[in-house]
Amino acid sequence: MGKISAKYHKTAGSRTSFFIVNRRKGFKTFMSKQDAELARCYQMILCASGYAPKVHSEVGRITIGIHAKTNKPILSEWGYVVQKVKTLGCSDSPGGCDCEQCECARYDWVGTIEEMCENAENDTGIRIGDRHIGNFGLIDGRLVVLDTGIETFQEY
Repeated sequence: MGKISAKYHKTAGSRTSFFIVNRRKGFKTFMSKQDAELARCYQMILCASGYAPKVHSEVGRITIGIHAKTNKPILSEWGYVVQKVKTLGCSDSPGGCDCEQCECARYDWVGTIEEMCENAENDTGIRIGDRHIGNFGLIDGRLVVLDTGIETFQEY
């Protein structure tokens, strides 16, 4: 993976963070290199069938700042570059909060999320278990899964 620096931190899930790289790309981080490799694998399979954003890099680390005292780069956790996507809920909470926007999104999208997850499982063999609105977004009006970490594929 080439040298990449993030402009700023956008949001964080329970085990991940998302850094803005540029207008169209972001960097998703995970707790370990192994978690990042597994998530990237799931995302590439889902993307090939149109169920996830594009993956733009191998797993690696990026510069997220410069240490004030040593002037050395501060590196992110392990992750990879992905296509940025508009999320369904508000940007205040990756899992959706209790605001009106998130409540409406939960109501409006529940059937579509269930249908997309069933189609994804039929097409790819991957079962998406963690189905809250914070794990889904839109690409050109098409619903996609954003969270490809291991907890997304466990039974809930």
